[in-house]
Amino acid sequence: MAPRPTGGRFGTSQAKPNATPKTLRTWSRDADDSPAASGASQDIEDELALLRAENSGPTKAEKERQLERKILRRAAAHGRAGGRNTGGTRS
Repeated sequence: MAPRPTGGRFGTSQAKPNATPKTLRTWSRDADDSPAASGASQDIEDELALLRAENSGPTKAEKERQLERKILRRAAAHGRAGGRNTGGTRS
């Protein structure tokens, strides 16, 4: 029986006991050269680019939460300052 790779790209050969590292490299090369693989690869790259763009900045909900926190901090600071500049009286 041929030695089995212990890991890396061809580490899944345990499922196919007759697959040698050379056979796996050949299968991989053939799969890389097939048109279906390159088309699928481009689709995956496009989807990854889209997901990275979506995740690059804060979402609308996160922006709203940031604005709410900013308003609440200012209101709390205003309350600690004694409510000056409100024009009203405190009881």
